[in-house]
This record gives sequence, structure tokens and C-alpha cells, in this order.
Amino acid sequence: MQFLVLAAALLFSHAAFPNPSVKIINFGSSLRKIQQTLLKNPNAKSIEVWDQFAENLIPQDAKSFIWQKSISNWEESRQRKIKIWSDDLKTKKSDYFFAFNKIENAIRKYIPALSKTLGEPIPSRIYIMGVSGAEAIFSFDGTERGNLILGVDEILSKNLDPETVAVHELVHMFRANRIDYSSTSSGTQNLLKVSLFEEGLAINLTEKHLGKIKIVNHPPYRRPFKVTEQNLKDYVLRIKFDIDKSTDAKGLREVYSKWFVPDEVRDENYMAYRIGYEIFKKLSAKFSIKALNTWDKKTIESKVSEVLQNW
Repeated sequence: MQFLVLAAALLFSHAAFPNPSVKIINFGSSLRKIQQTLLKNPNAKSIEVWDQFAENLIPQDAKSFIWQKSISNWEESRQRKIKIWSDDLKTKKSDYFFAFNKIENAIRKYIPALSKTLGEPIPSRIYIMGVSGAEAIFSFDGTERGNLILGVDEILSKNLDPETVAVHELVHMFRANRIDYSSTSSGTQNLLKVSLFEEGLAINLTEKHLGKIKIVNHPPYRRPFKVTEQNLKDYVLRIKFDIDKSTDAKGLREVYSKWFVPDEVRDENYMAYRIGYEIFKKLSAKFSIKALNTWDKKTIESKVSEVLQNW
């Protein structure tokens, strides 16, 4: 998934506070302890077991976005979620817990290189959880550079490659501090074009660090990357038409869902990611990645418009 601007996988407000090192909070071993405790003692209360082994891993200032404390019944919601997750946790096998370490290893291996490639400081905290309800959630707490939550359950349930998702979302994490994608003030057409740019950037840098084979074999991209150049041009004309006719929030949601949100029934399923990938390739042939990383939304919208117009 990637970077779902309109699908509640992206939650953040503006803040910037460079931090030279990243703190990775890996819930894998704690979740295994919860599993073992619940299996050993079926009468144990899941909320008490969670609080014993996992809750203390979450810094106080981060609980607000993890547990959505902005809603009035957040504690009730927290306990309900933990009960569901705990029941599900009892059935997990060793490969589930292995995925946590696989993601952490990928983060530690590639985050310095991504930081150097983009010319960006490293994010502050990364949570590797099994309970986020999304592949990735971003948040800025106002005091640190930012937080990224990677949801192992969601990644595995969609048969996604943990390493590929980790690198892809790390790129978005670096970028999210530069441009406020939650703002619609720049217009719906601009946001759709910026989304093409951002996904293209993320896929290209994932390919750069993991290799093309990882991209073409990643489940969401298999079909889009099999599309021929001629057929791709047809898709480009169609997405350009859809973008041009999107003039309000409703139109934005419809076009975004059509081209960016996975749906095996739709012909356009995930095709925006391939189009964004090709757009970024064309732009990176003329500009360095560090230069591209400095562009604001207005520049991105203009350059993406040029590429689409001259395809």
C-alpha cells in the first residue's frame, strides 16, 4: 500500500525536528510473549496481558495517535481492539513473528542509504506492530521528526513482501515531512498528480535498493508491470482524462480509489503505481533525486502535467 492519502492510512500534522538516529520499537518478541501467556492461561484477560508485555513499549506522546485518543471512547476502543488482536494472536505461527525481524533488518540496512540518497535526516521513531490495521501509518507528534507504524498483520494478510513494503514506506516517511499531503488547499488535480509523483519516487527508490525483481514480483505490481508500452499509453490518456475532470473533493476520492486503491475487479487496479513509476523515471533522467526531493507541490504538479501532456 502503499501511500493511501485518502484511505486513513495517513495521519499527520506538520512538524520538523531533525533527529540523527532512529528508534525502532519492534513488538515481535512482546507479541510472542502475549501469545505464550494466553495459550498457557486461557482465563487470562487479554487487556491485562497486553498491558504487561506491550503497552510500555509505546512512549506516552505516541499513544495519542496509536490509540486515537482524539475520539471520546478511545479506551473502550483500545480494549476492544486488543481483545480481537489477542484472540487472533493465539493462532499465529513462527513465520508471523519472523516477519517482524525481517522488517527491522530491512529498516536498519536501508535507512542510512535512503537518507543519503534523498539528502534527508533520519526519522525519529519506527514502530513494527501487528496491530495497526493498515500497512503504514504516519504521524508527527510536534516534538520529533515523525513516526512510522508498519502493520505486520496487514502486510502478511495481503501476501506482501515485508522487505519491499518496509523500504517503500520508509521513502514515504522521509518525504512526508516535506509536503503536507493532508491539505487539499492546492486543489484536487494537484493532489492526484503529486500522488503519482510520490508513488513513482517510492517504487523507483525501492527498485534502486532492492532490485527490479523485487518490484515486478511484488503482488500489487505484477499486473501493472506486465503492461506493454502501447497499452500503458492508453492508461496514461485515461488517467489524465480522469484527473482533468476532477474538480472537487468527491471527484478526487473517486479518481484516487479508481487508480490507487487495489481492487482486482477494476481494470485500473494499481495502475497508477506503474504510471507514477514511469513518470519519475522520465523526470530523474533530467534531474537528480536530491533535486527532485526539494520540489514543492506546485513544482511537482507542473512537471507531472508536462510529462502526462507529452507522453
